[in-house]
Amino acid sequence: MSRDAWKRARPVLKGPGRGNAPRLPDREVVEAWLKIDPGAAFSSRANRAVLGRAVRYLAGDAGVRQFLDIGTGIPTAGNTHQIAQAIVPESRVVYVDYDHCKPGCAHALSRSSRLNRVL
Repeated sequence: MSRDAWKRARPVLKGPGRGNAPRLPDREVVEAWLKIDPGAAFSSRANRAVLGRAVRYLAGDAGVRQFLDIGTGIPTAGNTHQIAQAIVPESRVVYVDYDHCKPGCAHALSRSSRLNRVL
């Protein structure tokens, strides 16, 4: 399976509302992945929950206003800018990823606020 197929499978593991509707090949990748690692869906959701808690703490209690998100997990729900800017609207977020499939999704998200950037 291609590296891109594995990357597109991650949002499927995160559950409903966590990205674009999966294509048949992506669902097949997920089915194969879950045969190898039955806990992958739980791990993926838990990982995203940790990101949410960390960003909420940093934006709220710690007063952080600038975020760098490396290996973004886009497309999905609960992205760094969505969480941080819900708490502090002037929070700035820079997304960095090397996946050639992500810039389109990331740029669409970054246009949601002049405070978001994608590299």
